[in-house]
Amino acid sequence: FYAMRDLRALGLLEYFDAIGVSSRWKITKPDPEIFLRAADSLGLKPQNVIVVGNDPVEDVKGAKLAGMRSVLLIPPIEGMWSTSRAVFGECDDEIECEPDYVIEDLSEILEIIQNVGSQDI
Repeated sequence: FYAMRDLRALGLLEYFDAIGVSSRWKITKPDPEIFLRAADSLGLKPQNVIVVGNDPVEDVKGAKLAGMRSVLLIPPIEGMWSTSRAVFGECDDEIECEPDYVIEDLSEILEIIQNVGSQDI
């Protein structure tokens, strides 16, 4: 509900070809099925998807479980980022929640896509 409402309010809804919303599919992150369904709805292989999210457990771990690359969007606030189990308490291993990329602004996604474009993204 909130995702669709926020995308609509921001005027961003029209820019997406597919949207996976856990409340519609009755799947919660980090279950990889929600990521796999979203990729499938676009006709994409998991290894050709980059997941952008703001939660190391729900978004990054879920993407990794689905075989996708991950980008963590964090606010530019000193000392706010950590994948420590002590901080999040839900990762069996810190590596599970370690994103492939960390950004502070969504515009940085374009550079990531350009840099890995030759890698079948």
